[in-house]
Amino acid sequence: MKTLDLLENALLPTNAPDVDPVIQAKLRQTAARDIEQLLPHLNKRGKELAEGARIALAKRAEQEATAMRTILEEQKKRVAETAGKYRDSQLLLGFNDDEQHQLESNKRHWENRLHAIDQELATEPVRIRSIYEVKAQRIEPVGLVYLWPVTG
Repeated sequence: MKTLDLLENALLPTNAPDVDPVIQAKLRQTAARDIEQLLPHLNKRGKELAEGARIALAKRAEQEATAMRTILEEQKKRVAETAGKYRDSQLLLGFNDDEQHQLESNKRHWENRLHAIDQELATEPVRIRSIYEVKAQRIEPVGLVYLWPVTG
């Protein structure tokens, strides 16, 4: 991080004189070669950082997939408990026609939701993991900075 601190400080406005134009021209001429020589090092470092990021993303994906599975299992349990309360026809004797129709509609919804949850338990964790998969990576230089001493 010392290099980064030096770079940030070097980029701050100062009253120091500009680098000699002849030196600036020479640096511009060698910039492409300097980048070419730096690329193997940048690629190696980039691959290391990318692997760390991939591992962190996989860990996050697993946490979220597990959390989704837990949510769905809890929801399934609650819906099944609610549906189970109304399976005994003795409990329905005091219901009028509108209440009976609403209850039948609710039962259909609960059954549909239970089937949907079973499907989601199979698909959602996989879908969540796929969101966190690294699809592409590349290293591309976007600039080159030369640190030049004030003394020239």
